Amino acid sequence: MIGGLIAKNNAAIGSYISGLSNNKKLFIISSGLMAYTYSFVIFAIPAKIGWDTVALFNQFIAEYIAGIASTIFIIFSIHDKYISNILKNRLFLFLGKISFSIYLVHIPILATALFLLSNFQKIYVVSICLPIIFILTFLFHVAVEIPSQKLGRKLFTEKTIREVHN
Repeated sequence: MIGGLIAKNNAAIGSYISGLSNNKKLFIISSGLMAYTYSFVIFAIPAKIGWDTVALFNQFIAEYIAGIASTIFIIFSIHDKYISNILKNRLFLFLGKISFSIYLVHIPILATALFLLSNFQKIYVVSICLPIIFILTFLFHVAVEIPSQKLGRKLFTEKTIREVHN
């Protein structure tokens, strides 16, 4: 729903963002980053002290805050040239291409490593897992995801999709 509103009001949002000073842009982006990063704190504290009802309500609010912060990031990534150029960096484009593979690969690797290496501190286990995750993600992307995309394109051409809908 938010994406639709952004698309509908794209021109107005763009002119508003371009009229802001760099300090205001920095303040909004920093606020969004802080809200997204620390939104969990809102419900974590009541849960720790046993206020379960308040914690549940606060989790609801925290998710809205994270949603608003995400909306800020989306708007600025579309309308701010500096952020847009950062996101066009080859590293970010590559991470975008392999993001689905990262999503599929990271949990089994982390869960297995955390279980097998439970004697070690989590930060060390995660540090060891990061390069492994990226190597296996790249291999998964090349060996599974790309061939699956090609097969999907071959099986479901525009003609087949029209035949299914008619």
